[in-house]
Amino acid sequence: MKWKAITLLGLTLAVTVCGRAQATQATQGRQDTQAATASCPRRAPAVHVPPAKARAGQLVRPGSVAATICQYGQSGKGKFLARLVLPDAKASAGFAAVINDSGPVSPYARRCDSARNRLPYSQYVIFRYRTGAPVRVRVTLSDCSLAVFNGGKIYEFTGGQIDADLFTMATLTPDDRGKLVPDVLGLRFDRAAAAIKAAGFTVSLDGAAIDKSARFGDVIFTSVPAGLRVSPADQQLGLVLAVRPAPACKAGQLALTYLGGEGGAGNDFGSIVVRDVSRRPCRLAWPLRISGLDTAGHRVTATVKEQVSTPAILSPGVKVNKRGLPQVGTLTVQVVLHAEYRDDPKTGGMCQPNWVVPAAWSVRLASGGQVSVANADSYDPTKLVASGGLVTCRGDLEALQPAGYANLP
Repeated sequence: MKWKAITLLGLTLAVTVCGRAQATQATQGRQDTQAATASCPRRAPAVHVPPAKARAGQLVRPGSVAATICQYGQSGKGKFLARLVLPDAKASAGFAAVINDSGPVSPYARRCDSARNRLPYSQYVIFRYRTGAPVRVRVTLSDCSLAVFNGGKIYEFTGGQIDADLFTMATLTPDDRGKLVPDVLGLRFDRAAAAIKAAGFTVSLDGAAIDKSARFGDVIFTSVPAGLRVSPADQQLGLVLAVRPAPACKAGQLALTYLGGEGGAGNDFGSIVVRDVSRRPCRLAWPLRISGLDTAGHRVTATVKEQVSTPAILSPGVKVNKRGLPQVGTLTVQVVLHAEYRDDPKTGGMCQPNWVVPAAWSVRLASGGQVSVANADSYDPTKLVASGGLVTCRGDLEALQPAGYANLP
């Protein structure tokens, strides 16, 4: 279970290419790099709170050959701090896919994208093309665990671990004496992970984005761009994989695994991992409705409604090991459940006499049908009950929002 975005960051990003042939390629490469390193504005472009009926749509058109990420401090009227360059089509196209794969701005996102919620950084991303005008995307940083993108009259937002990756990029400072980030774009996850570890970095699977120009499962984005030398603080690389649009998952395509969490201080955690066991990818439509059931199949806990970060496309044919962990590099969704077990809010005393430990969890799909799994994990080292299942006080339950792609060892 990856808690970096929750426990370490607490912050997320809000975002407002023999002989003559070789010579031609080299010339084109220099032109692309020159285009990418075009000057950044001296001050951060103004950002605006999305209107009540903000228009959603594709922010970055296809075919970019390079991108410049201009970094600013909000204090002092957004003074320019640094510039980060993605000098080739492969890197800029992946970054564009991550930005484009977002959703319409919600009321919550509009409230969060206000001056009082903004962090002391902002960005301005310039995507450049061989022909045609550049595309500019305004970037703001917020403390509301979401991401807002603004390009002209189009606004979109996203959430999840990719936010943490973009935050890393927003505050990245190259170090000439640091380790060199390898280029793993276009590789499958296992090959990319091997190359990253050989270079002395750690690696994580941070999500996916719809990119029709790449193979399903190829790496299209890294939280630290290739070719940079970075300090130890930036030597964990988060990878984003390419996916394609897919139909909504049906109950018969899915299987669940329950994994115990680390209970303590009166709180118990556990997670439900949703995987696709069919031959084709599918999209996990939300909201998911999750309830605890007794042995007779009756509901004994509160029902929680869970959102899922986009795009929620699952890898097909995912298998698990004896521990219940899915194959490394596959795309599964992890729902994190939380319950208080020690204190009873109704009596003010201890809740143990009123513990409710479900026999199973039921997950109802927005697309129809339900899938269930036993509330048990014999491998949980901190289990409160013999089954290793989640313990609740009187059936009270909540889920951490939103659910995202699982990043499990």
